Amino acid sequence: MSSALPVTFHAFKKIHRSGIGRELALAALKRGEIVIATGRSRSIDKLDDLRSNGADVLELDVTSPLETLHEVAKKAVALHGRIDVVVNNAGARVLPQ
Repeated sequence: MSSALPVTFHAFKKIHRSGIGRELALAALKRGEIVIATGRSRSIDKLDDLRSNGADVLELDVTSPLETLHEVAKKAVALHGRIDVVVNNAGARVLPQ
């Protein structure tokens, strides 16, 4: 008989009002996992429902200089000691011409 050690899900992601990132965050929170959600300053208030469900929320713009990204990552690690899983669902859209 083997026993499994619990693994804590630490997510560091950019999340919008809808979409796979939000659904993943909500599912993780529902399971009792730790979630760190990030968003741009202009849309950070859209993460209030995640915060009210237990997520930590940090401001992050993935287009920021590398030094800024490192600082936000350090803040995220400081919250819970480590990050186990990173979900980056931020990306550029390519529209047909």
